[in-house]
Amino acid sequence: MKNILFSLLFASSLMVHADVSYGSFGLENGDIDVDGDGFDVSAYQFSLLSSSGNVIFSTGVASGTVDDVYGYDLDFVTQGISLGYAFGSLETGSFVLGASYSRAELQNPGSSNIKTNDTEPYVGYAKLSGEGIDYRVSISDGLFDATAIIPLGDNDDWRATLGFANADDIDSLSFGVAYKF
Repeated sequence: MKNILFSLLFASSLMVHADVSYGSFGLENGDIDVDGDGFDVSAYQFSLLSSSGNVIFSTGVASGTVDDVYGYDLDFVTQGISLGYAFGSLETGSFVLGASYSRAELQNPGSSNIKTNDTEPYVGYAKLSGEGIDYRVSISDGLFDATAIIPLGDNDDWRATLGFANADDIDSLSFGVAYKF
């Protein structure tokens, strides 16, 4: 049921008129610390970020691998959706309050896969105008997440993305391309 709801929300977001929308593809690399042991993480991700008036909507999926966890490479899939409200103009930058829902499934060799989901409020700051560098920064339950969307040369539609995330047990850096529509 949740898969159907998630799919419907994603599909409906593509049909809504927005002030600015970005579809992006990116690669993410980082490391995760579990009980003092460090593991490398790599993933690819697809996402949609859209603003309309004072509302910010984003959704995305990622798939990747945690390398060499006690002799195993563990595959994972994550999905997320968030909705926020800006208390000013997103064209010039504004504080944002919102909530996000995420779920993940991690391969567990020799046993059932590990599944988890979480809903968290977040506070942040964002500028989404479609002009110049756009960005979004948020803090949620100890997770700091920042993404910049940077114009590529004279082309107004294609952008580069650069992101950084940090929590107690994970650090990651992401980069990719985005298309403004």
